[in-house]
Amino acid sequence: MVDDIYIKFAFFMLKCVNKIMSPVLKIKNHDERKELIFELEYLLSLTTRQRFEMMFKKSEEMKKNVKKKWIQKNF
Repeated sequence: MVDDIYIKFAFFMLKCVNKIMSPVLKIKNHDERKELIFELEYLLSLTTRQRFEMMFKKSEEMKKNVKKKWIQKNF
């Protein structure tokens, strides 16, 4: 099994990843470990191109949100 430090690091990294294209995990009780393993398996199933596309999409979303918040704050 994966060491806890790697799981914690992977969970942190997953917070930075866009989940728009990811499948849905349905479990009765909240289980962070199962969620993490599910997400990692999904990300590993993607090609490098797909991962980069997700990253670029998220970057664009973040730019739009920052711009929108800046405009709202200043005008």
